[in-house]
Amino acid sequence: HAFYRALPEEDRLSLKEDVRLNSWAERFIAKVSDGSLVSLVAKVDGEIVGEGSLYRTFHGWTRHVGEVRVSVAPAYRRHGLGRRLTLGLLKIAKDLGIEKVLLRIVETQQPARQIALHLGFQQEAVLQRHVVDLAGHKHDLRILSLEMDQLGPVTEMLSK
Repeated sequence: HAFYRALPEEDRLSLKEDVRLNSWAERFIAKVSDGSLVSLVAKVDGEIVGEGSLYRTFHGWTRHVGEVRVSVAPAYRRHGLGRRLTLGLLKIAKDLGIEKVLLRIVETQQPARQIALHLGFQQEAVLQRHVVDLAGHKHDLRILSLEMDQLGPVTEMLSK
């Protein structure tokens, strides 16, 4: 909870829920307990500096699809932590039998997009002017996906 509350406000806009609310932690724990959310954390000296989530559903048309979301504390960005969390979540997704993984990336998040493309994600859609930043400016949201049976070079990274 403290990790997410410490993220810059702009970063918190990309989260599914308002983590400042105390009820958020209860819902998060419930999702982990029922298996609809898998969470990986990265710690340095006992402090959480990154978190990655794999969301999944068990019913409906998209039960074979997972969605990955990764957050890293500003001081620990550009050191490969987001990539490592993403790889860990891809391995978990593969082990759970998830067939396709989605990422949602705002056009301004170029480092995250580069990591995703390097890992083999392909852009599927662009939702134009779909997100609004703190200043009220609208930005495109890119939806990228990775078919788990087409991992290619990522397969080697997953085994490490």
